[in-house]
Amino acid sequence: ASKVFQYYVRLRDAMPGGYCKCISCLKIVPFDKIQAGHFRSRRFMSTRWSELNVNGECFVCNCMDGDHLLDYRKNLIKKIGENKVEWIEAYSHDTRKWDDFELVLMIKEYSKKCLVLSKEKGIALSVTVQRIIRKYTK
Repeated sequence: ASKVFQYYVRLRDAMPGGYCKCISCLKIVPFDKIQAGHFRSRRFMSTRWSELNVNGECFVCNCMDGDHLLDYRKNLIKKIGENKVEWIEAYSHDTRKWDDFELVLMIKEYSKKCLVLSKEKGIALSVTVQRIIRKYTK
């Protein structure tokens, strides 16, 4: 589920032509260099696959910059509003367990979204995501 969801986030946040703006530092980077960065960590299962919580982020901000969350939060408020950011912060602490059925539905949903966005934006799907889509969209 994570692979196809994260690819969807990258496609969603990509501009036509294959460039993305990092949610934290606002740099424009090529599609293959953008990551799906979580505002609230992936370890919080209740917001792990929340579209509000996950946004395109460059490698440096996502993996190397310990202070990136300050700018991430500021820019996320601009993108979705303070109420939704506060909801993410509060809801991320709720306990959530995903069962296999829910995860399969999620894979199917985001596979379809990836196919649509890939065509709309002219960005090819990775081999891994193509394999997942073939398996779950029969």
